[in-house]
Amino acid sequence: MKRIVISTLTLAFLAATPALADNYGGKGKWDANGDGMISKTEFMAAHEARFAEIDADNDGNISKDEMKSQREARKEKMKERRANRQSNND
Repeated sequence: MKRIVISTLTLAFLAATPALADNYGGKGKWDANGDGMISKTEFMAAHEARFAEIDADNDGNISKDEMKSQREARKEKMKERRANRQSNND
């Protein structure tokens, strides 16, 4: 059952790849070759890179502390973006 759910979700995601490719700026982190589609290889590469980014000690596991650190860094980055947008709008 779990396999069916995962397969279904993966297929649904892959069906939406053109929209995702556009939303993520076309060529970039997700759509590496800029063809407007995200292939399974591109999808997996983006997630592997994200995992490696969070796994600070490179032990192949993400600890609670690594997740907490990543969340805090993400929140700080969002605050900076918000402040930059507000200062640009002033």
